Amino acid sequence: MKPLGYWLKHIDNELEAAFDKVLVKEDLTRRQWQVLNTIASGARSVEEIDTAARPFLSPEMPTLRPVVESLAARGWVAECALTPSGQEAFDAISAKVHAFRRRTIEGLSDDEYGTLVSLLERVAANVTAAG
Repeated sequence: MKPLGYWLKHIDNELEAAFDKVLVKEDLTRRQWQVLNTIASGARSVEEIDTAARPFLSPEMPTLRPVVESLAARGWVAECALTPSGQEAFDAISAKVHAFRRRTIEGLSDDEYGTLVSLLERVAANVTAAG
């Protein structure tokens, strides 16, 4: 039996690659999608976006401001709010993202999915506490 770390890394790599295929058809990067989704969920400043996306920030990308600016250049975002064309793009892409997410958990009941997420949350908490 392969250890947990193997499966987590394998799943992460596969999710990233498959999700990138969904987004490339929309000429969108993963970070652009995350920012678009975060704004659609109510974030109204770059600081709020950075807080929501903290796990994805790095020394190379300490803020998502450049991503917000790239979405503004497309006319999808103005002052950290979706424009009408941004809302239209978000709705269309969101439907594809939700379909992708449904495919990733096919064969799991709602209870099984809840158990899986709960177990992963506990493992994450244990890893954080052990670090």
